[in-house]
Amino acid sequence: MLLAASLFFYAYGEPRFVFVLLLSVAVNYAGALAIDHISQNKKQKNKHDETDKQDHPTCNKTDYTACHPTSNKTYHTSCNSPCNPPTEGRHGLSKAPNDALRRLVFLSIIAADLGLLFLCKYLGFILRLVGCAGLTVSAGRLGSLVLSEIPLPLGISFFTFQAISYVADVYRGDVKAQKNPFLAALYIMFFPQLIAGPIVRYRTVEEQLILNERRHIDIDRFGHGAKRFLGGLFKKVLLANRLSALADAPFSLASFTLAPPAYLWLSSLAYSLQIFFDFSGYSDMAIGLGEMFGFRFAENFDAPYTAANVTDFWRRWHISLSAFFKDYVYIPLGGSRKGRGAQLRNLFIVWLLTGIWHGANTNFVLWGLAYFLVLAVEKLLARPWERGRTFRVFWRVCTLVFVNMQWVVFHADGVKQVLSYLAAMCGLSSVGAAAGSAGLCAALFGFFGGSLTGVDAGFDMVLSALRENWAFLLAGIVFCLPLKRLMLKRKSLRIFADTQNAAASSTEGAYGGALPPEKMETAGRPAGEVMRGCLLVGVYGALFLWTISYLLLGSHNPFIYFHF
Repeated sequence: MLLAASLFFYAYGEPRFVFVLLLSVAVNYAGALAIDHISQNKKQKNKHDETDKQDHPTCNKTDYTACHPTSNKTYHTSCNSPCNPPTEGRHGLSKAPNDALRRLVFLSIIAADLGLLFLCKYLGFILRLVGCAGLTVSAGRLGSLVLSEIPLPLGISFFTFQAISYVADVYRGDVKAQKNPFLAALYIMFFPQLIAGPIVRYRTVEEQLILNERRHIDIDRFGHGAKRFLGGLFKKVLLANRLSALADAPFSLASFTLAPPAYLWLSSLAYSLQIFFDFSGYSDMAIGLGEMFGFRFAENFDAPYTAANVTDFWRRWHISLSAFFKDYVYIPLGGSRKGRGAQLRNLFIVWLLTGIWHGANTNFVLWGLAYFLVLAVEKLLARPWERGRTFRVFWRVCTLVFVNMQWVVFHADGVKQVLSYLAAMCGLSSVGAAAGSAGLCAALFGFFGGSLTGVDAGFDMVLSALRENWAFLLAGIVFCLPLKRLMLKRKSLRIFADTQNAAASSTEGAYGGALPPEKMETAGRPAGEVMRGCLLVGVYGALFLWTISYLLLGSHNPFIYFHF
């Protein structure tokens, strides 16, 4: 049922690429089975060898003679005692060692996955770089298709990486291959996280693919999942969509120099909030939907803008993607175990690939390399976690400023636009000389009732932006904080913390077994808990109606993932 729903979901949005998705599923399913089969044969061989060694302790296990012409038995030359006939692949009799065959199958599957991703996402970018963007394919129905404009299947970066993680875990022996093709397909194609993540590891959901004691659906789990889904929907529609107008506004100007730096900084702040609520909103919706169907997915964002340094930021931002590159690229390359030179090389490779993964654009490559440079300085030189409090506070501020400026690189279209925007932000323009930090102060003064007489007209842009968006900017800043942890620390907010604890307890009860029926009955609950529940339903209901009205009446509903 869930697999059929997932197919329908993808086909509704991308009917042309359903077969691309199914092909990816089939290739990775078959490849994982082949790797697992070869691994099982290797284990049986090793077990057989160990048995022979125990039966013939004085013999070298590789010291065999050929079978006697008149007998089907094989003899040890050292003790002249019969042993079991060797199976294929034992004692050098196979044509290819098991390890080499496993590696060949694994690399072939990875090459197929990355080849599909390269064809759909990066071929046009490469051709543009070499000046061959006009080259066309003349075979079959692709006759008039320009390679630089190959359409990108929705979610291909996510489901490709998820499939790679599955095959890699099977190859490393962390999990066994899923023999049921429908369950393997459900793992890769499950619709809540198919197009926007998080990247789910197979070992975390292996026992949840079928309804059992680890995955079951009850009213408490369904309700908690629905609340999580609605929270993600509110983030996306009420905050990310609303902030996108301010974030995009400077890019509609003829030149960034027409806006004061204060306006550009305000716009970049809006985009930093927008991209967080967009990405984390989709992750929350995926986690919530998964929980409604009995799945438990790992968290993908953990208040990243409260990070103490850039390393900490990437432990909190898009956690599943960071973990993927760490576990399947950085650590296999050697991590930090082979000296500083090797660590720098590994960091460079990881961040180059991270930038490329986000999009086929020079901006993303520069974005990744900038993170490499800062992380190299942070890990090898600055090491803020070993410094005093003053330096740690300074580094925290630097981290926020750097991350904010990096989102400008993400947002802009082309390197030239990036450089122009950053230069204007720093006041390197005719307007910037007169509209620096004093401009922001004047705008704030005017916003709170002061006079802007004699102030440059550029300040009116900042004032107007603040008047129109102050509530959403403030809400965005507040909801970037780890509110749940903060509320649990404040006795004055205990009423709200108790509500969160009740929800968490019900979830834990759902995972460990259904709660007793008497505890699920409203009549048996304290009156205060019932009132808080009713208040929560009212708040979520009002926000939901607001969200629906915004979707129906609003004309601006950006989907940032389309850029990637």
